[in-house]
Amino acid sequence: MQQEYKLKRLFGVPQTASLREKLDFYFAMKKSHLTLEQRYQIQAWLAVGTKQKEIASLIGKDKSVISREIKRNKRPRGRYTAQYAQRGLYDSERTP
Repeated sequence: MQQEYKLKRLFGVPQTASLREKLDFYFAMKKSHLTLEQRYQIQAWLAVGTKQKEIASLIGKDKSVISREIKRNKRPRGRYTAQYAQRGLYDSERTP
């Protein structure tokens, strides 16, 4: 029951969905990678001062995903940009 409440609170999953559907939705969102569009959304929300926890709920990801994304992909001056994060992703895929 606690897990079900958490899913409704975090992701707005309809109450009519079965627990299995809710869990499938939760794990699908949790394990998928961030898209370029989601990275641009993170950049925009950070620019207007939105908290990481709020960004996570808006995107449908866990707050730790957002925190790690920002921490790993900040530019040398400390500012997060989607283009820099996406470029870093491609660079890491190319290295053996």
